[in-house]
Amino acid sequence: MGIAKRHGKRLEDIATAFRERLSTLSSREAYAYIRSLAAKDLDFAAIVSGKEGAIRAATEAQSAKNLLSSILAKSHGLTVVKRDGTSLGRIDAHAQVVMGQGGSFPVNLRFAMAVQKGQVTIRRASLG
Repeated sequence: MGIAKRHGKRLEDIATAFRERLSTLSSREAYAYIRSLAAKDLDFAAIVSGKEGAIRAATEAQSAKNLLSSILAKSHGLTVVKRDGTSLGRIDAHAQVVMGQGGSFPVNLRFAMAVQKGQVTIRRASLG
């Protein structure tokens, strides 16, 4: 920890940024590697946050893909509604589109992400 502090770095940031590499090294090699990294002019906190952002984006994309599959399998004929309650149309899962009075738009990954974010919802048609 003192090694990192002498160079104005945080040991936690260094270890997190290079966790994969450090896990393959022996204790002595890991110590030497951390010493050499601490001496470099790198922003380890930025490296860590960049990796976390990439992981978060990949997780969200995979979740949207799973949601898209579920929508196409289970939502044929259901109504798509915007946050303000405006009906956009009905899902045609076979054609993978939402058909509405103003035209149609695709049921794709972008649509699934809009559902995830709550920008649109999928409902059964209201009676009445």
